[in-house]
Amino acid sequence: MSQQVDSSISVPAPIPSVRALQASPEVLTPVRHGFLWKRSRLFKTWISRWFQLDTSGFLYAVSPKVIKREGQSVLPSPVREVLQLPPKRYRNGATMYGIRVISVGGSCKDLYTDDHAALDAWALDLSRCTQTAREQAAASKASAAAAAASQPPLLLLPPPPPSARAALGGAGELHLSDICEVDWSHMLGSGLFACVLRARMHVTGEAVAVKIIKAESFREYSDIIDREAAVWAAAGQHPHIVQLKQTLRSSDRMYFIAELCEGGGLVERLATSATYCEREVAWLVRQLLAAVEHLHSNAIVHMDIKPENLVFATRREDSYIKLIDFSLASFFYSPTDPGGTPDFVAPELLNRPEYYSKNGCGPEVDMWAVGVIIFFLLSGQTPFQAPTLEAVLLRVKTGEWAFHGRRWALVSEGARDLISSLLKMDPSQRLTASEALDHPWLRRPDSLSQALLQDAVTAFRLAAAASMQQQRTSWVKQASGDLMTTTGTNGTNLSPHTSLSRFAVMAGSVGPASFGGGAAAAVATGMSSAVMGAALTTG
Repeated sequence: MSQQVDSSISVPAPIPSVRALQASPEVLTPVRHGFLWKRSRLFKTWISRWFQLDTSGFLYAVSPKVIKREGQSVLPSPVREVLQLPPKRYRNGATMYGIRVISVGGSCKDLYTDDHAALDAWALDLSRCTQTAREQAAASKASAAAAAASQPPLLLLPPPPPSARAALGGAGELHLSDICEVDWSHMLGSGLFACVLRARMHVTGEAVAVKIIKAESFREYSDIIDREAAVWAAAGQHPHIVQLKQTLRSSDRMYFIAELCEGGGLVERLATSATYCEREVAWLVRQLLAAVEHLHSNAIVHMDIKPENLVFATRREDSYIKLIDFSLASFFYSPTDPGGTPDFVAPELLNRPEYYSKNGCGPEVDMWAVGVIIFFLLSGQTPFQAPTLEAVLLRVKTGEWAFHGRRWALVSEGARDLISSLLKMDPSQRLTASEALDHPWLRRPDSLSQALLQDAVTAFRLAAAASMQQQRTSWVKQASGDLMTTTGTNGTNLSPHTSLSRFAVMAGSVGPASFGGGAAAAVATGMSSAVMGAALTTG
């Protein structure tokens, strides 16, 4: 890459450490700053962000005005290498010049600008950080080795069996035994991006689920996984939300230790009910809304509320439900690549993707999904059901739905009113979680019908049978080394219940899947919603 730099850009002298404090720590002098472009993971559109390289690190934000308050690290660890990328053509015909910035931990970020000289200046300053990063890494390694030499040997887990090693993508030992004993013979599920195993905590003896992010996934999606950990931890403890007990990370893996829910998936349980009625639906909805209200009170939007992400805590008949899977969740109005699941995604995310990518999402998107859930629980189908994924997305974008068919003859007017109050195209017109909990239909459950919702139960049985067949097929393929994938193009091989996380959703088209996906995507990779009773998703 050329070292010619625009004379209008002052190139500072090399800094001792990109993370070192200056003599006057309250004053941060930018080393390099300006707008750069990146490609959105979800919609593959160009997004402009303000980037700043200074003595506090390599940060980015929506604009320079908020960089001090809302600046996020571009990479989770110091810069290791800067590579030149082939030019790309922007939609207005301009040529975009790019660099790939790679961290010590292996994660990377591709950045672009139409100013070749400015890009060279960025590359020069970022490259100056690489030697410092190497020196810091070497010093850290030496310090860790010295500390380890002064401590008793760390008790390691025995090497996992070949099947588990293959699922995790590596043969290394896992340093978890100081916290819990992992049962390598009891794998709850394995997907393309993670593995979930049963474990037992040493101190309490409690059975837990351990979600282990595979090494290659952690390296490529570390920022997404870090966000999931932060949001899930912020959710805290609630009776209707699966609790994250502890998060551990090594240089190339992340471990989530969470409570173990063994009651099975929502649809699988309801498929066996002989007394399923509107009163029971109201009981389930109150629990879901309590969970959503708690998340929203903590400024968290779940982004992927759907039946596959609701599990029963235990196998007891009176077991309550819990909300799982925070792989798409984020804090209110934080810039992010919005995702969701076709049948449950709010229409504004499909109609204005760039706006929500820049400004983030609020609680309204979850309330839309709750409305779809209630419709689904009462009828056994979603309001936007259609033969193809493209048709589903079109119906969602236009808000085309109605109470059709005989299955609604047994449903009260109160239930219909609550659904209609949530499925408003204008997000500001939707009920909040607190308002929905105060709706008359939920305030007087004893007055609701106990007539069997036969059409819904029949639909649940068909869905559960299809899920189990898909699970058995996938396990056979995994045993033979032929792992199934959840990727597809224009809807191929994808269900309307598969998460849109990292899908390119633009004008109804769907591109390759990546991290995330909830139970439905997990089913396609060898895990049923019952397996997801581990209260985790493997992507």
